[in-house]
Amino acid sequence: MRKLLFILFLGSFIAGCAITVPITKEEPYSFIHFENSLTILVAQLKDTRSNKRDIGGVGLGYFVVDVDIPAEIHNKILKQLAEQKFNIKVLPSETISDLIETEKIKDVIRENSANAMFLAELEQFEIPRGADATFQTTDLVSRLFVSFFDSDGIKIYQNKIMFTAKRYFGLATIGPAKDLVEDSMGGIVDKLFDDHEFIKALESIR
Repeated sequence: MRKLLFILFLGSFIAGCAITVPITKEEPYSFIHFENSLTILVAQLKDTRSNKRDIGGVGLGYFVVDVDIPAEIHNKILKQLAEQKFNIKVLPSETISDLIETEKIKDVIRENSANAMFLAELEQFEIPRGADATFQTTDLVSRLFVSFFDSDGIKIYQNKIMFTAKRYFGLATIGPAKDLVEDSMGGIVDKLFDDHEFIKALESIR
């Protein structure tokens, strides 16, 4: 089986074809209610990447994944907020663009009986095109643009969070690509919650 995967990978690498990377999906967040805890309204993660078809690749080949990357990252964010003992409400994706344009954040927070609002955009999630994975490590660069608002609609945190995962492919199969993607989805969220200023903003609404 591993030999077959290697042959498929090598053929795609040479021919410049799409290589599908199977990703392990995380269990969806189960909404939990914490008594006497504040509620954060979380907008669906907006995907603003210029290329949503694939995530770049190595050599002449390029990788596509079998999961919705923004949805997976969004799910990880919900779980991390729950670990901070916040109640969560999710804002439907169709309202986000109108919300940003009209800047009625305070009204939306109150209409949803929330105490704060979290907005994020996935701006980048890619392996640089044509990376040489045979003789050096390959990077996957991810970038989130995050904004956080208090109950009055005042922006109390905004930052671009960047994370770079690295893997050495050598002549391996798609295994390193799978590790690279999964490390990046978790790593970008961990980096956000390791940001002292973000944690400070969360604590300020309690």
